Amino acid sequence: MLRSMTGFGRCLVESEGFTQQWEVKSVNSRHLDLKWRLPMSVRSLEPRLEKVVRRFASRGRVDISLTLQYTGGTGPAPRFDAMQAEAMLDSLKDLAARRGEPFTPDYNALLALPGLWGDAGDEVDESLTLALEEGLSLALE
Repeated sequence: MLRSMTGFGRCLVESEGFTQQWEVKSVNSRHLDLKWRLPMSVRSLEPRLEKVVRRFASRGRVDISLTLQYTGGTGPAPRFDAMQAEAMLDSLKDLAARRGEPFTPDYNALLALPGLWGDAGDEVDESLTLALEEGLSLALE
């Protein structure tokens, strides 16, 4: 029996404390090639989530994205790498001084630099992990 590796799935699950929306796109490919777009706070779950995908797919390029929205301030607090930001600003200040140009830092620009932001390093709650695995399974079905 011939089975297609081309498909699309979307799943929206609202739970207490968060809403998850999965989107899965797959196209024909010789090997299983997973491309993830996960929020920083749950990137550590990728190996567990890959096991879920492997129950449904053995071949194909599969693009998987998750939008995770926390309600009521229940989400993890982001971590800002202040030391890295200071080093970057110091380097820019030195560059401007060498060129004889004024330098006024734009702190708002730091908000757009993903390398300065990350999760707090906390482990993901097991109930959230199980809910995400279930939501991914629904999108894959």
